[in-house]
Amino acid sequence: MELIRVKLAWINPTVKEVPGVKNFNVIEENLNNYFKTIAHKDTTVTIRNLPKSTNSVRSFYGEFLNNWFLVEEAIKLEKEGFDGIIIGCFPDPGLFELREILNIPVIGLGESAILTSLMIGYKFAIVSVDDDINPNMERSLMHYGVRDRAIYRPIRAVKPPITAKDDVEGYSDPFKSIIPRFEDVAKECINDGAEVIITGCGYIGPMLMLHGYKEI
Repeated sequence: MELIRVKLAWINPTVKEVPGVKNFNVIEENLNNYFKTIAHKDTTVTIRNLPKSTNSVRSFYGEFLNNWFLVEEAIKLEKEGFDGIIIGCFPDPGLFELREILNIPVIGLGESAILTSLMIGYKFAIVSVDDDINPNMERSLMHYGVRDRAIYRPIRAVKPPITAKDDVEGYSDPFKSIIPRFEDVAKECINDGAEVIITGCGYIGPMLMLHGYKEI
């Protein structure tokens, strides 16, 4: 029987090298390692960055400007023969636009994580990387119709915000800075009734998994 080989594309909502951030390529290398641990042997996941980007979706306006580049890149990927698109950003920028115009499946990290959390526990909370991105995520909860399954103030950011530089350093050692900030907020959410904690960032989730951090 002939094997079905699946080609997926993970779109980062940034350019390949973020200005002012050294060794940003470390994130892509680690994501590729992460995909190898979870993907079927006949499934390939290709990371594609944007040719141009605002390099931020931490506001409605920043996301709005960036979505044009993201959508155009996704259209190219479909024409190149990819079988599905993964939006590598937790607020799922461009998700509805892409599902409207593409003929291949489009997966949003935020939607997938939230819907999975509903099978694990009754109340969930999301730990985000910056207060500025919380409104975008709150909009997602309304779109997905799951607000009642979240705790009061369901999206709470770490302090100080996690930057691209922090992401790069975190893939080497998340226990130094990322996890302590994450845990401070996660424990607060647990005390307020959360049974499931979601990492509200496309880079942080794989980072923690690669370092064996799965439970508070």
